[in-house]
Amino acid sequence: MRIAILLALAAIVAYSSNLVLTVEANATPNVLTAASWIAQGNADLDEYVGRAPFTEQIVDGHVYPANPPGTALLLVTPVAVAMAAGIDVASWEFLGVFGKIAGILAASVSVAFVYLACARLTRPMPALIAAVGYAFGTTVWTVSAQQIWMHGPAQLFMALGLFLLVRGRGSPRAGLALGLAAAIRPVDALAAAAGFLIARRRRFAARYLAWGLPAVAFLATYYLITFRGPRDSYGGVPWFFPPPGWLGLLISPSRGLFVYSPFLLFAVAGFVIAWRRRSDDASLFVRDASLAALGIYLVYSFFGVWMGGWAYGTRYVSDAQPLLALGLAYAIERGLLTHLVARVGFAITLLWSVFLEYAGAGWYFFFWNGYHWDVTPNIDETGYRAWDITDTQWGFVLRHMVADPGTTLVPTLIGAAVAGLIVWRGFASARRQQQVIAVSATHQLGASPS
Repeated sequence: MRIAILLALAAIVAYSSNLVLTVEANATPNVLTAASWIAQGNADLDEYVGRAPFTEQIVDGHVYPANPPGTALLLVTPVAVAMAAGIDVASWEFLGVFGKIAGILAASVSVAFVYLACARLTRPMPALIAAVGYAFGTTVWTVSAQQIWMHGPAQLFMALGLFLLVRGRGSPRAGLALGLAAAIRPVDALAAAAGFLIARRRRFAARYLAWGLPAVAFLATYYLITFRGPRDSYGGVPWFFPPPGWLGLLISPSRGLFVYSPFLLFAVAGFVIAWRRRSDDASLFVRDASLAALGIYLVYSFFGVWMGGWAYGTRYVSDAQPLLALGLAYAIERGLLTHLVARVGFAITLLWSVFLEYAGAGWYFFFWNGYHWDVTPNIDETGYRAWDITDTQWGFVLRHMVADPGTTLVPTLIGAAVAGLIVWRGFASARRQQQVIAVSATHQLGASPS
């Protein structure tokens, strides 16, 4: 638990150090919907039109959020407290500050549970490395932690669900955690399905489903009351066949997962190892995780707007990142980094990933000389630019960081340094724990009959 707390603390420091406050149309509906439930007992946002930007859909003459309602459910209590204190929760100041704090907390706690889940499958050091990569080498830093989008809470409950499943013989309460993840990001129902496979193998499938029923009941009640039936949770996003994003989500210069976070190639290798190894409990668990990760990737690859709108890197594949962390920890545990070449390759790709995410967190959110890669021109209307190797999104951010670092440089460097020191303490703790485990194993071997 000490290492998990240290990692969460390091994440809080790093995520907050850019001092950037944003008000984003895919984040504000989560706050405003909670406020509408509290103040008016309904889900329409008519009263907030013109006061704050938010993604919307018009139904029967009323304005509703396009977002699924899961994140709003989590925010009811803090939003109610703010409203009781007389705060205007639709003000840009509140939306910026509250959204940032909530995003940081959700993402940071998810880091802790990713470590705890990995540590149940592996020794402390592989789990720590995987959690550090998850925290600082992926869009958890640049997207999930920067506002109260759906990504951070979904990753939190997915990580919690994985931890509950892998702890001991597993806990059926994982059904509630993964059910809530699906209520936040419907595609995470694939992770809940993988959880069912694990629960079935561990003989608590019925209880797992029972624990998941509250999340299903909440979604059903919301859609029945609000829209009198099911509704597209992604606001009418067009789907195409063949899938237009099947390569773009992975290797496109400005949206590819393995461009921004190439160290995750080792996580994929971990999935492959799990399928090739004998069917021990850890391997079976990682196999199920790989199925969920593959399913999430396939769903988004069919999206006509697979680029993910205005966001840094591969936002959509964020949903699979806790699963990929498990694959990475498993790969390290099974000896993938035994050889020097593999270690050097992993170190280079991880450092590159952390460097890009650091730069994105510090400089992506600003226009520079009147230009922003996603906005001018709009990436939603010029998706072909995701493949332009001469003008990449990360290249624009790096040029901005070097040529005009502004006031962002000092706090982000201090935050990164402090976070690095905290992570180093975590490494020291993990090393000591592994030494204790090794000594204990040696004593047990010595005590066993010859």
